[in-house]
Amino acid sequence: MSVKVGSIKTIKGKKGNTYCVQIRLRDRPHISKTFKDIKGSKKWLEETTVALRDGLPYETKIMRTKTFAQLIDKYINEELDKTSSNYKTRLGQLLWWKDQLTINYIKEDVISTARKNLQNTFDRYGNPRSNSTINRYMNTLSVVLRVACDEWRLLTYNPLSSFRKLKEPPGRDRFLV
Repeated sequence: MSVKVGSIKTIKGKKGNTYCVQIRLRDRPHISKTFKDIKGSKKWLEETTVALRDGLPYETKIMRTKTFAQLIDKYINEELDKTSSNYKTRLGQLLWWKDQLTINYIKEDVISTARKNLQNTFDRYGNPRSNSTINRYMNTLSVVLRVACDEWRLLTYNPLSSFRKLKEPPGRDRFLV
């Protein structure tokens, strides 16, 4: 027996039709979103309904209204350990990412462009940044996005999960004499 969970209403306007999708499930919050095309609205209705039923993360209004800068600020205030020995380093990396990614939706192509910018910039001594440094920056961002995805439920997935680390030079071989 199929139970109808969502509905799509057509709203006629001067500039064309818009489609309002509403999803109602027992013991779940009411979810709605407006689209300009019927195809996108049907796809969102199907994906979100499946995610709700299976307990998977789904896009909410809070996700659409939070900016990346707010996400970084929340992580700095709530999660970043101020007593850690690398607090200043992590804080500097997070502030760099905050300046680079000034959009609401964090996607792979935007992160890739920011990583290229990081590779093309120089450190405070005028040297090009090494692959190790770039990997550390990416790791810091990945931790923030993982917390936002898994604990805060502000992202549906971690876009950095598909990124590979850059090849790092071999470490030093030290001998005790």
